[in-house]
Amino acid sequence: MRKPPVWADYHRNDLRLGDDRIMVVVRGRTFPIKEKLKAAGFRWDPIAKRWYLLTNMRVKDRISPWSNELVIEKLKAAGVEHLIVKLPEDKKLIEKAGLKPVDPYEVI
Repeated sequence: MRKPPVWADYHRNDLRLGDDRIMVVVRGRTFPIKEKLKAAGFRWDPIAKRWYLLTNMRVKDRISPWSNELVIEKLKAAGVEHLIVKLPEDKKLIEKAGLKPVDPYEVI
């Protein structure tokens, strides 16, 4: 599979030390959809050159943000179709939402 133009991933919040909230990150060629990302509530990180959305989910809860309907709605509104699969249940959640699962090694 070819590398998708825009994809979303998630990890621990790395903007503030000690904050264990999950951060959804959008990467790739985001310039054409930057206004949609802003409207969906994403913020630009000029240092890491990425768009991000902080969630209220905690890392210790071990819940995928792809199970959160609000996160999925915001990603769809911004035009992001490809989501990274990290946990075994992620692929089912992504397909159920009508989006495309991506292996993390395809976007490196």
